[in-house]
Amino acid sequence: MNAESTSDIAVDVVETRCLRGDEEVENWLDFVAECFRVKGTPRSYFKRHVETDETFNANHVFVVVEKSKTPTTSKEREGEKVEEGEKDVFVSTCRVFERKVVINGEEISLGGIGEVCTHPERRKRGYARICMNKAIEFMKEYGYNLSSLHSCQPHLQAYYKRFNYVSCPMYYQTLTLAFDASSDKTADDCTGVSLGDYNKIDTFAADDNNHDVLNWMRSIHEQQFTSSSSSFNGTVVRTNNYWRNWIVHELQSTQEPQPTVHIFPEHKGYAIIQHRSIRGDGVFQVREFAYDSREHEKGKDEQESKYLLTALQQARALAKDGQTSSHDSFDMKINIAVPLIPLGFEDCVKVLERKSIVDGGWMYRIINENSAQLKRITHTQGSAKVTDLALQHALHGVDIEGEELEGLSHHMFFNIDAF
Repeated sequence: MNAESTSDIAVDVVETRCLRGDEEVENWLDFVAECFRVKGTPRSYFKRHVETDETFNANHVFVVVEKSKTPTTSKEREGEKVEEGEKDVFVSTCRVFERKVVINGEEISLGGIGEVCTHPERRKRGYARICMNKAIEFMKEYGYNLSSLHSCQPHLQAYYKRFNYVSCPMYYQTLTLAFDASSDKTADDCTGVSLGDYNKIDTFAADDNNHDVLNWMRSIHEQQFTSSSSSFNGTVVRTNNYWRNWIVHELQSTQEPQPTVHIFPEHKGYAIIQHRSIRGDGVFQVREFAYDSREHEKGKDEQESKYLLTALQQARALAKDGQTSSHDSFDMKINIAVPLIPLGFEDCVKVLERKSIVDGGWMYRIINENSAQLKRITHTQGSAKVTDLALQHALHGVDIEGEELEGLSHHMFFNIDAF
C-alpha cells in the first residue's frame, strides 16, 4: 500500500481519478502488489506490464483514493504547500490496456481491463464498481470499439456481467498421445521430416537479440492469426516493438521451466511449448503453434501435424535433459487450444485419452454501439469467412458456454497476450 495502511487513516474525501503522471506509478505498483499478495503474484509481474507495454499511459490507470482529514505538519512539494496528513492513499484501481484485435479479418480497437483490485480493508464499498465505470466511460470517450478481460473465478465472471461483459469461451483439449515405435500409426507415417530429426527443428530461448527470428515469427503469426484472410478471431495484433518487448519478456519471465521455441525447417512455422510438471511427467502445454498458411503443397495438413509432433517430442527430450531417442515408445500428455489442432492430427499419432476443457473466463463487451465497423463485422452472414459462433454470441450479448460450440469456435486469444 502507499507506505501506510488504510486502517491508520481517517477518511475525509473519496476521489476517483487517473494517475497523476509517472511519479505515482511506483506507489501504484506497490498498491497493486499488496492487493494481489494473497495470490502470490509478485510486484515484478505488474512492473513488467508497465515497462514492456509500449502503450502504457498513466492516464489509462484509474484509482479511487482516500484522503486523511487530520492534517499534521506541512512541507514544500513542487512549489505548493501540502499538508502531510492529506496524502492520497490508493484504495482501488483498474487499468485499460490499449490493444487491437482481429475479428472477421478486420482490426478492431480494444481496451483490455486488468489490474482490477481493491485493498482488503476497503472492500464491499463499491470502489471497484466506481473504477470499472470510470474505465468504461474513458473507453467510450476515446473511441474504443470493444473491451475484454479475463477472470478465472466464476463469482468474478458473474460480477463483470453487471458491466455487460459476456463470456466468449476458449476450448482446450488435454490429450494423452502414444508414441509407439512399433505401431503402424506413428508420426513417421506422415509426409515431411522424420520424427525426432532434431537437426531440422531448431530451438532457442526467448531473447530480444534474436531480431531475425522474431521478425520471421511475427510474419508467420500475422499471416495465420491477424491477416485479412485469417479465420481466427480475437487474436491481439502484435507490432514489431510488441514482439521485442512484451512477448520476449513474458517468455523470459514466466514460471520455471521457461517455454521453448521450436523453429520448423524452411521457416514454415514455430511452436512454443512449456512443460508444466504436476505429477510424474506432467503436461506439455502448446502455448502457440503457427504454420505458414500460404503453403498448399500436397500433404500440407499431415506435414503440419508432423512438425507439431516433432516439436512435442523435442520438448519432452529437453525436459528430460535430452534423454529421449526417436525410436523410444512413450505416452505424453499435452494441452492445446482446439483451434490450433491441425487437420489430420490423429492420422499421425494415437490418442489414448481425451479431455475437453472450457475456459469461460474470456469476456467481451461492445463499447461503441454506433460503430459502423462493428455492425458490419458482427452481422456478416453467408460470407466466405468462417463465422465464429462463440464470439458472435458474445458480441450479441448471448452468454453461451459448453462443448456444443467447440467445433464452431475460432476464438484464439493467446495467454501470452493476457493483460
